[in-house]
Amino acid sequence: AKEIFDVVIRMFADRRDPAKVEEWLLNAGQSGWTPEQAAFESVVLLYAEADPVKAEEWLTRAQQTEYRLPDVCFTAVVQVFLRMGSAAKANEWLSWMLAEGRSPSVTLLTGVVSLHIEAGNVPRAEAWLGQVAGRSTVPVEDLRKSLFDAAMRANDVPCAERQLLELLEPCAERTLEVANALIEAGDPARAKELFEHYFDRNGPVVPALCSGLLATCAATGDAAGAERAARVLTVASGSLSSAQAALVQQALGYDARASELLAELGASHPEPGVASPGSPKQVSTPQPQRLRPPSASAEERTVAHPAESGRPASGRAKHGSGTTVGPSPRNGTRTATTASAKSAARRNPTAGGTNSLRRPPGGK
Repeated sequence: AKEIFDVVIRMFADRRDPAKVEEWLLNAGQSGWTPEQAAFESVVLLYAEADPVKAEEWLTRAQQTEYRLPDVCFTAVVQVFLRMGSAAKANEWLSWMLAEGRSPSVTLLTGVVSLHIEAGNVPRAEAWLGQVAGRSTVPVEDLRKSLFDAAMRANDVPCAERQLLELLEPCAERTLEVANALIEAGDPARAKELFEHYFDRNGPVVPALCSGLLATCAATGDAAGAERAARVLTVASGSLSSAQAALVQQALGYDARASELLAELGASHPEPGVASPGSPKQVSTPQPQRLRPPSASAEERTVAHPAESGRPASGRAKHGSGTTVGPSPRNGTRTATTASAKSAARRNPTAGGTNSLRRPPGGK
């Protein structure tokens, strides 16, 4: 009778003998019986400690029964794949947990984010980071910085920009890194928005960022922004260079106002080779210099921010949305959003249908 199988399986489970538990589970299946749920829980948890492949196999078999195994069984399988460094398998089972309405622990989620970052899979890492960030009590600053670095290595500038905008504290070096990439891609307007976002959040005044803001204001025809940047840059650096003075002239239109401002700031007029008043288009917009780590005294000068000179906060919209919440397995990884999709996607390691517990070929 079924009760006999249940008793024997419990006995071997108490002895922590996964091979014997598996043997009697298969015997029960071949006799036409489906053992109690505790038998499936035991074989999954015991094999998670000894044989990850077997643990996954039995978790899959349990999914084909009427039982709903507790989250601890899924957690055990995901944890073992995280320890093995198998990002694909961890991703697969975490996706199943979400598809079934389960709530993976923060430890599992941060683990799979780190694993995808190490593997260079930026889209997957960003998707799972969204799951972690959805839990407001969980700090993700370090993960965002790691993902930012991975995105820049992968030349995924939109992802890096999204992470930058979500950082709790403004970061001068990362702001300049993304801005440089945007300028090189021919998008000074977005680079200008990043500089403005940095100063709107009261980031420390760094001459390289002020210079970058001046250059992008000149490139986009923002005269008021260029004037603010020039004033702050003069205080931060002591004076404007000839190239920076040329940018002021370009932004202000080569009229008397430009000359008045340069005179007020004590800046020399650009040399003829730098800017030609009769040919504004000849003035090139230099890219902001790569940021060198500034000294504390240079970075924290008490000067007015560009954001404090009358310009309202930019309120910039985020460019790009990244991967949406709820990591959608890609590249062949199965996904399940409905009962029918779930049933079709599940692997069936047994040879005898969805409810069979027949011994697989080569099984013990």
